[in-house]
Amino acid sequence: MQHDFVDGAAVIDGTAERLAAMTRIAAEFRAAKRPIVHVVRLYQPGGSDVDNVRRAAVEAGARIAAPDTHGAQIPSTLLTRPVELDCPA
Repeated sequence: MQHDFVDGAAVIDGTAERLAAMTRIAAEFRAAKRPIVHVVRLYQPGGSDVDNVRRAAVEAGARIAAPDTHGAQIPSTLLTRPVELDCPA
């Protein structure tokens, strides 16, 4: 889950409406001491590493889940503390 897919450059329909439920589920997993894994996508400008669905947009200049942008970050409601992605890593 990343900002660009919730309310940014590449909104996926219904994602914003499901964020509250995802937040509750994450809290339940934490309470049960279960692991939570956040999978993120980082698309380099130019599109060399972009999936086919978004490739044309990124190649045309759209900045979707671009490293070091707000849109690439995980919504804070899913986290227990502020986290900045280490994009080079």
